[in-house]
Amino acid sequence: MKILIEINHLAHVHYFKNFIKIMESKIHEFLIIAKNRNIVQSLLTQYQISYVLRNEYPKSLIDKLLRIPLTGLFVIWQTLKSKPMKLVIIYSN
Repeated sequence: MKILIEINHLAHVHYFKNFIKIMESKIHEFLIIAKNRNIVQSLLTQYQISYVLRNEYPKSLIDKLLRIPLTGLFVIWQTLKSKPMKLVIIYSN
């Protein structure tokens, strides 16, 4: 089974790291999409978790309104590109 996890905050890395390792040992595959932040990248690298970076949301309101749909399309594109037989989406706030 392929599992998609989107990491938006460094707490998500700590929250999912053990789950990812346990499920990988049971031959499940992961697509981790991570926000482009240095601390998130260094934690994922430290825990040896492979990931795909997405752009960070910009600061201005106009740029956010333009980029949020593009980020959603990026996540959909990455999901379709991985061609999952089954997909479980885990989302945490």
